[in-house]
This record gives sequence, structure tokens and C-alpha cells, in this order.
Amino acid sequence: MGFPTFKIEPVSKEKSHFYLMKEKLFILSCFLVFLTITSCDDDSEVNPSDPIIGEWFDSNPFEGEGLIQSLQYAFNTDGTFESRRVVLEDIDGEILGYLARAIGTFELEGDQLVLSSAQIFIHDDPNNAFSNLDRLTLTDATSEGLITISFNGDQTQLTFTFLPCGPNENCLADLVFERKVSSIK
Repeated sequence: MGFPTFKIEPVSKEKSHFYLMKEKLFILSCFLVFLTITSCDDDSEVNPSDPIIGEWFDSNPFEGEGLIQSLQYAFNTDGTFESRRVVLEDIDGEILGYLARAIGTFELEGDQLVLSSAQIFIHDDPNNAFSNLDRLTLTDATSEGLITISFNGDQTQLTFTFLPCGPNENCLADLVFERKVSSIK
């Protein structure tokens, strides 16, 4: 089983900055969702005391003043997960809209996290920067992949480390998530 490679092509001057950002977010979202392998039994349970159980988020600036985009993961004791790429207000953290969503299963063996995305939803409205959750479009895609994970000492930070990739491939840097105290909206 191989991992995806992306060909980087020159961008024409006609593409707007907004379109380029959406294209990069789509590629990143697809790649993150692609990082999964389906093999979790329906009746399997994850140890509830496992440090990955719970909700995790990152925060990055979003195009527009006072906005943040966040990749959020919820890992459940039944071996399922949900990820969402959301746009938030910087001041109060209220969710304004969604860019992507994936639903699937996960397995954790030591520091190896296997994600299997059964459903992938994307924002594909060119007239708006983000969508309501119910307006995301279900794709035909599924994804599978392997991620090495680590936690900080008090298990409030989760780091995804991706496999190295070759020259001219669109590689991902480590992603660092904070444990979320309240639930995903």
C-alpha cells in the first residue's frame, strides 16, 4: 500500500488568492482523511483511559481579520472518530462554518495510529469561504493511513508525525493538537 503523492504545478495569474487557499486546504484535508486503514471490528472497544480518547484541536490564522481555522478530532471509546476543519471567530471561538469533515474508525497500537475514513465531506461552494455543516458535500472518496503519535508529559498535547516523503512530493509537517475541554459544536 502506497501513500499519495501530489504533483506541484505552476499557478496561473488568473487564480485568486482565495481559490489557491481553498485548493491547498482541499489537498490537505484529502491527505489527512487519506491517512486511514479500515480494520477495526464493530464490537472493538478502546481503553477509555487511553490518552487519545477525547477531543483535540489546533488553531491557525484564516483568511480574514479575526478568524481562525481549526482542525478538530474527536476520538471515541468505541473506536470511531470524527474530524472537522472549522472556521472560528478569534474572540470567542464560535464556529462560523466548516471546510471539511471526515467520519471513520481508528486503531491505536503503541504510538501507531491507523485512521480509516468511511465518509469524507468537503466545502465546494466557490461563492462562500465556508459552509454550514449540513451544506458540506459528501464525496465518493475514502481514505486510509498511518500516523505516528506522541503526547507531552501531562497528555494535554497530541502530535501527529507523518511518514517521510520523497522529492517533489507535497509533504506534511508535524501537526500539534491541544486537548479540548468542552465538546465539538
